[in-house]
Amino acid sequence: MSKVAGRVRLEWLWRLGALLCGGLSVFAFPAPALWWWAFFSLVPATLVIGRAPTRRTGIIRGWWAAAGYAMTAIYWTIPNIGPALLLVAFALGALYILWGWLVWEFLSKPLTVMRTIEAFIVIPCAWLTAELARSWSSLGGPWALLGVSQFNDRNFLSMASFGGVWLVSLALVGINSAIAISLTHQSNRSARIVALGLAVAVAVFGFSFGIIRGDPKPNGWFKVAMVQPGPGLGPAARFRAEIKESASVAKYHPQLIVWGESSVSYDLASDKARLDQLKALSLQMKADILVNEDAYMVSKVGTYKTKAGIYKTAALINSSGIISTYEKMRLVPFGEYIPFRDELGWLSDISKAAGVNRKRGKSLKVMELGVGLPPIGPLICFEETFPDMSRKLAGLDAQILIYQTSDSTFQQSWEPAQQASLAAVRAVEDERPAINVALTGITSAFDAGGKQLAWYQTNKRGAFVVNLPLTYPTDFFVRWGYWVPYGAVIVLLIAGIVGLVGLRKSGKYKPIPKLLKIKT
Repeated sequence: MSKVAGRVRLEWLWRLGALLCGGLSVFAFPAPALWWWAFFSLVPATLVIGRAPTRRTGIIRGWWAAAGYAMTAIYWTIPNIGPALLLVAFALGALYILWGWLVWEFLSKPLTVMRTIEAFIVIPCAWLTAELARSWSSLGGPWALLGVSQFNDRNFLSMASFGGVWLVSLALVGINSAIAISLTHQSNRSARIVALGLAVAVAVFGFSFGIIRGDPKPNGWFKVAMVQPGPGLGPAARFRAEIKESASVAKYHPQLIVWGESSVSYDLASDKARLDQLKALSLQMKADILVNEDAYMVSKVGTYKTKAGIYKTAALINSSGIISTYEKMRLVPFGEYIPFRDELGWLSDISKAAGVNRKRGKSLKVMELGVGLPPIGPLICFEETFPDMSRKLAGLDAQILIYQTSDSTFQQSWEPAQQASLAAVRAVEDERPAINVALTGITSAFDAGGKQLAWYQTNKRGAFVVNLPLTYPTDFFVRWGYWVPYGAVIVLLIAGIVGLVGLRKSGKYKPIPKLLKIKT
């Protein structure tokens, strides 16, 4: 074997290593939920990138590491998208190219104290900018943002009330970057000490934030019944089971009954018989019922739902009928629609990708339950991943965040636990109690401080009553929103301008190399 072929083969092995190292972060997320692992999980990938011999190979290794992160975080989508998982993972990984480039630029060269501080600032900003970019729903949405891994670490997660999940992600990447800098052979002794000091400082700040903040003080209580019928039931049998399970908790006097996503396979506006059953149940229970329709609906003049098609609709029902509805706005790529269906529609023939695109709703809805009861903000399944949607509902004075989900395709995977954990993050961000009610999956509930109030695994069946402590703050994140990721973008722009000006003055400016050409 020639030396050239040997170097090419070795570089491909390094890329595979970067792919595997990138995937290590998945163990910080549920179901393993090793929250502490997130403080170290990016270190191996960072070191692999820093060891690259050239800028181009460093960028590619960063791309592959990010693709490994994405691939393992959504491995359970294989039933829906099949071989397209590789395409999706590498497309998402491409958003982290700037992160890989900056990691290489700093870790491949001698690190002084000043360069260590610069790396500590800009590398996490590059990661966060990539998280912001992939949070666009058309790119798959913000599933498995690094900060979400801290759902069961209440002290560190508490930073989300100040800067959202973005601040938690930024802190974690900063700690990982500082540890990697302290381990690289390019760092001198002073740089290593500074790097470790920065990592410790951020960790202490994060944990202290939660201790100082403390738990939100409740101003009242609200009793909710969450109904989880489980998989394996047809539409009619499921509807009967949900009616029966709801009635079984009458002795606990719930003030609201919530069913999961796709709990009703009928258009209640035209199916009077089933609507009458729900009205009777509401009258019997003396409580409103929030169900979820997954059904074909005809076009309706005078409403924003003008096109006929399949909608997912949260419908609030009392003894008089349907009093409020909300149509799902952000759909699951491939699961509920296929992007570019004309070109990619064939995926539905070889996987469980959507055979028909669902229709989208137009606006968020805060639902009023009645005099003296807190207004609720409903979202449907995938929408739980989006910080902006829950934040807007909190800003509209929703006092309880409700997520209706169904994870029937992924029952035996880590997905249900990942979904259920999101309620904790949204609760802390917006300082509102949040519940995740699953048709099939994991049903969970958290107070405004992220304390777990309920966690019913996929094998549980029935109705579960939880007493939610109500709080009425308007925290920093609800008021100021995405100031952390937008700040990260500004930092990168400033750093880029300063760096470009410096390079041009020194005469060392070189354009970014083509990624597809293997340098030997």
